[in-house]
Amino acid sequence: EKTDCFTPVRKLEQLPVMEENESLVISMENAGLEKIISQGQKWGYLIEGWCYLRGMDNARYQKKLYLIKEEQEQINKTQNETQSETQSETQNETQNESKKPSQIYELQPLPRVREDVTQTFPEELHTELSGFVCRIAADAENTDDTKESGIYLPAGTYTIRVAVKDSCSRQFLYQDLTQKFVVE
Repeated sequence: EKTDCFTPVRKLEQLPVMEENESLVISMENAGLEKIISQGQKWGYLIEGWCYLRGMDNARYQKKLYLIKEEQEQINKTQNETQSETQSETQNETQNESKKPSQIYELQPLPRVREDVTQTFPEELHTELSGFVCRIAADAENTDDTKESGIYLPAGTYTIRVAVKDSCSRQFLYQDLTQKFVVE
């Protein structure tokens, strides 16, 4: 069932220790801007889909989403014409290699029951628990409020990392999606 509350977003200094795993099956159905009618016609970002781990009891796994943003520093394109060509190339290479540290945001998605996934993969255990949804505030007039409450994402392009943590062990698996998430 859809829910219209906003998902808390937490900024992290670094990603938790986790292992990449190809057994994680993920389908991202929506990742973009939408109008949230029950929230007074406000705009918000929606991320929804499903994921399960092949051959495992999926009732044991908690889902987390990580949005990873990398920004390159602006390169000064104005060059001093009196510099030699070699000096100019060295400066450009140095400027291209400098990057700001990644910005990492953690989301705890809300669960969504997915009977369609169970019908598609009947041999897997508890795939009806595979659905997730996140809604993130995007209303420009509420920017200060959302920053204070921890639900604001800065503009940019993000890599989406879907992770599952086993509630019975320390196993923490992830997979990065090729689909990007854009905040305007």
